[in-house]
Amino acid sequence: MNNQNLTIASHIKVSRGFYTHHGIVVNDDKVIHYSGFAEAFNKGCIEITDLDVFLGEATTFEVVNYPSCEVRYSDDEVVERAYSRLGEDDYNLIFNNCEGFACWCITGKNKSEQVDSVMRNTTTTVLSYSLARSVASSTINETAKRMVATTAIHTILPTTTIKSGIVGAAV
Repeated sequence: MNNQNLTIASHIKVSRGFYTHHGIVVNDDKVIHYSGFAEAFNKGCIEITDLDVFLGEATTFEVVNYPSCEVRYSDDEVVERAYSRLGEDDYNLIFNNCEGFACWCITGKNKSEQVDSVMRNTTTTVLSYSLARSVASSTINETAKRMVATTAIHTILPTTTIKSGIVGAAV
């Protein structure tokens, strides 16, 4: 697990299967992170843990790099910001999660790419489904209208005659 890019104030992430877990490295072997739903559905708080505990069963992790224009704080300030929220118990999977916390420490913005990606994909799926239903419904409606018109023409016209260019009832 020795990562040469790992420095104090690094934002690190580790895969947990369906999602990634994020934290801020505050010294050689400690990470501050939002424990989230660490114990089933019991909300966890922001805590400091050993790197090994943070990693869990994972054997690798990744350092999250930010463009310099997004980095708002020095390494010391990043660590200070992480410590300032220790014990906070306001976890929310969408609005206040471990990735948002780590990003906030570095950029000042509580942002989660995981959540943004899920929201984009969900929105795209919902819009695609709605569009497909609308097109299908329009196609069905147009087909139904044509069938009704055709049926009406075949039902009404045989009982009418055209006299002097005027449509009237058959005599």
